[in-house]
Order: sequence, then structure tokens, then C-alpha cells
Amino acid sequence: MKERWKTCAGFGAYQVSDRGHVRQRFTGRRVSIWQDAYGYPSVSLQKAGRWLKPAVHLLVYRTFRGRVPKGHEIDHRDRNRANARLSNLRCLTRWQNRAWALRARGSSRYRGVTWHAASGRWQAQISHLGDHMCLGMFDSQRAAALAYDRAARRYHGKYSVLNFRKGKSYMKWTDERVEELKGLRAAKLSYAEIAKLIPRASRNAVAGKLYRLGLGLPAPKRAAKPARKAS
Repeated sequence: MKERWKTCAGFGAYQVSDRGHVRQRFTGRRVSIWQDAYGYPSVSLQKAGRWLKPAVHLLVYRTFRGRVPKGHEIDHRDRNRANARLSNLRCLTRWQNRAWALRARGSSRYRGVTWHAASGRWQAQISHLGDHMCLGMFDSQRAAALAYDRAARRYHGKYSVLNFRKGKSYMKWTDERVEELKGLRAAKLSYAEIAKLIPRASRNAVAGKLYRLGLGLPAPKRAAKPARKAS
């Protein structure tokens, strides 16, 4: 599909495209994009003699979709802040956006699960509309993760990010994750090291995807067996 360009909302001397590119309106010269401290692509644009630094995803959304309603935020569907394409942006309330947060936090590999040292068990917890709720203590991480998933479906609905989907660990290879995987592979990291850097990716998932891409790590060389002496 052809890239669409429109005059930036609030910046008449610039244009922004539905693919997240910015250029000068009259010369067509591209504007350099850099990432801010939070990982969002940003640009430096001049307006009324002042230099401003808006985030690209906000420029794209406001130009093509209009103003963001009060109490709402712009969310990235694939949870990749660097992807400012219009098709990847949507408007959510603050709490819906929090429910769609990227990474699980705490001492467990599962979202909403932490180790409770005092009891020696795994604790499941969830936040909703500013309230932090404990869902109970469990003997295993999996049981706590399933309890979190049940609560997430109840409180967050279609915006919930689950640990398991249809009985399997939730993991989807988006185009952005594939590019990230290729970059980590080029850095010659092991399967286990790559899995730690990609959210919800297991070592086997990394190994399988690299194999399908034809980028599997070479098999370790076996030491040559010593030749048998002639009797």
C-alpha cells in the first residue's frame, strides 16, 4: 500500500506519514528521528520560533485520527514503542493501557506472579482502576499464573495480557520481534540468552524460529575419535 502523507496537526510546516515518517512540507526533506528516554521515536520540529520535541506516534495519531480524548492514551498494539505506524496505534483509557503493559514484573517469569518469601509460596496479584488486589498464595508458579489469567479476563476483558492462551504459553512472532531476533542472532548470543531478552519467549521457541528462518546456531563440533592402533 502506498505511503500516505498529511500535514502535521499543529505543525503546518511539516508532514507525517501513516508509516511514522516525518518530512518538511515544502522541501520534502526527511526529519531525523531519535528515541527519547522512554523508547519512543521523537522529532525536533520548529513552531513559532521555538523548537519542540513531540513523539512521532502522537503526531501520527493526531494527524490521521484527531485529538486524543481526555483521560485516554495512545497504545501500541504490538507493544513495540518503536513502531509508530498508524495501523499499530489505538486510543485506550489509562487503565486499559496499563492492562496491556508489555512485561511481567517480579521474581517470576509469569505476569502477575511474585515470590512471597515470608510464606515460601508464589503470590498472584493484579491491579484494576488503581486498586491492588492479592489473588492468593500458590505452591507453583503455574497455578498462580492461571489465577492471574482468570482475574485478568474478569477485570481487563479483551485488553488483558495472559500468561496462557488455549493451554499454551502466549507468544506471537510479530515482524518487530522477528527483526529483534535476527539482531540478537547476529550478535552471536545463545538460545537461552536470546530468550531472556525477548518477552515471553522460551529457549525452544527461539531455537524453532531461528531454524525456520535458516539462522539456527551451528552444531557444536565433536572431538575426533583417536585412530585405532593396528594390532
